[in-house]
Amino acid sequence: CEDYYCYNKPVLAPADGVVEEIIDHVDDNEIGKVDTVNNWGNTIIIRHLTGLYTQISHLKKGTFKVLKGDTVKRGDIVAHCGSSGRSPEPHIHFQVQYSPLLGSKTLDYPFAYFLENKTNENKLKQFSKPEKESRISGIYENAMLKNAFELFPNSTLKFKYTDETGQEKTEEWEAITDAYNNRYLYCSKTESTAYYVNDGFMFYFNSFYGNNKSLLYYFYLSAYAVFLGELSETEINDAMPLSIIKNKKISYFIHDFIAPFYSYIRVNFNIQLAKSTNIVLENELQLNSSINIVVFGKTKTNSTSTLVLKDKTISEFRFENGKTKITATCINS
Repeated sequence: CEDYYCYNKPVLAPADGVVEEIIDHVDDNEIGKVDTVNNWGNTIIIRHLTGLYTQISHLKKGTFKVLKGDTVKRGDIVAHCGSSGRSPEPHIHFQVQYSPLLGSKTLDYPFAYFLENKTNENKLKQFSKPEKESRISGIYENAMLKNAFELFPNSTLKFKYTDETGQEKTEEWEAITDAYNNRYLYCSKTESTAYYVNDGFMFYFNSFYGNNKSLLYYFYLSAYAVFLGELSETEINDAMPLSIIKNKKISYFIHDFIAPFYSYIRVNFNIQLAKSTNIVLENELQLNSSINIVVFGKTKTNSTSTLVLKDKTISEFRFENGKTKITATCINS
């Protein structure tokens, strides 16, 4: 077994959950032989939600790091790869299922994030399933991005900027988590709120309420969806609701009237690593984002933004939309 690369390598919890079941008494097989009596071999079953479980089988006996009833976080080591059960060579069997019963029917479930390589170019795939014969790889986190967008509850971000009239202003946002575990940035000065999600791989806003002239609103548009993994040349694209964009030249009334039959207006958000920083400095990184409106297939840029990260924080962001040009600098102590 030791001749196989995966043998005795650590196996990680795929998502947060509670250990529902552990089987840990089956010896590894000699190469080419299988144990059909203990078909699944050593196994862990994790409950993530009611009706959503994962099963990992053919693990190595005596390597479990958790007990039945323990809480696990995504990425925790749960055991090591083995060759127990119906396993002619070292490997693991992984599946998503509806029930906690060993060997339950498999649930057809997507992966949250992975990179798909086509023509030597990596493309980020979100909440989808790999196609047969596709070449894929996992996500590696970018420490600077992860630290900059990890907005801890009760922490604050304070920026200074010059508004359209030339007047210098400051705006402070507090990171808050409510009783339902929803996270948001709140600006008391402008009475504005931007709800966001950070799942460890993606930071994204899902709603904004308040003043559309506030700095928080411009940040909301600039950092609408930020991938927290290693970007390299990966370009992130996401759809945005039409209600976000206020454009007098577009008749939203007509679009809403015919939308059930045909949607001729789309709003897309794009973000990527700045070309000038492909070789990322140890303490600095720059992202360029844009919001584009597509009308009858013709694309027009609505706004552009630049996010500058330094020393584990968002040190500056710039937003431009027609006559509105904002440069905001972080002044947190």
